[in-house]
Amino acid sequence: MNDVTGVDMQESKFKEHKALWKLNKRGVDGENIIHLLLNREEQVCYEIARILLKHYPGMTNDIYMGDEMFGQSALHLAIVHDDYETVQLLLANNADVNARACGNFFLPEDFKATNKVTDYQ
Repeated sequence: MNDVTGVDMQESKFKEHKALWKLNKRGVDGENIIHLLLNREEQVCYEIARILLKHYPGMTNDIYMGDEMFGQSALHLAIVHDDYETVQLLLANNADVNARACGNFFLPEDFKATNKVTDYQ
């Protein structure tokens, strides 16, 4: 247990990471502009996302900050939407291939119904 915060970091789900998009400028689910563009499933949006990632490569590992989708990254979204050109760019920008999305949306249904706690990381 940490004397300063009173929190045992081993028990915390939070993994320290850089957030390059201002937290007070995110959407209601904690998403940034890259997440919004990749979720649109339109070619022009994918192209805009790639342009932004080329100019701001640090946004590569920025994740959803909201409880529902916490941890989901641009790499997750690009893979889900079969946008392999963006996947290649993200990998070239050193995307975290081991990143885990652990928000409520990703929990098994039996955990959602009973509010069970899991230590899955």
